[in-house]
Amino acid sequence: MSSVKDKVKLCSIELNGVAVEKINGVPFYERYVEFDNTIKKHINDKSYHDLFAQPLFNSTNGAIDWYVPVNFQNSIKLSDLKGTAEGEEYIKKKETIIQRLNRTTLDLSEHDQKYFKCLTKYMSSEYIDDLIYCDDGKIIFGVWGLRLIDGKNLT
Repeated sequence: MSSVKDKVKLCSIELNGVAVEKINGVPFYERYVEFDNTIKKHINDKSYHDLFAQPLFNSTNGAIDWYVPVNFQNSIKLSDLKGTAEGEEYIKKKETIIQRLNRTTLDLSEHDQKYFKCLTKYMSSEYIDDLIYCDDGKIIFGVWGLRLIDGKNLT
């Protein structure tokens, strides 16, 4: 059973249901600390810190478990808010964040660009709103750095 100190499990996804991004041959989920440090190094705005759930491989069931700060334990998927005024506000926040990350990527060293590109690679996919969670005016990317294989789901 996997766990992360001071965080709660948001969701899981089986590895056989995804195509995993790698950086220098290492799966992204083994480099979360490096991702987190790279964001904090290049974006001083603290609202951009803790935007991404922490992945942890769960060897018991062959899945990636995704952990978020406790204040997101009651969050709701962005896709569940579609068609509402609240959902539209969160969609605007999501787009602003994606644009900022993409702009920041342009000015980075090749090494740091790899991390930002892994974070943002699938942010424009048709299923991204199922992977973003919202609560109290904030969003968190619950799953990132991978592509769902057709017919597979998040749990």
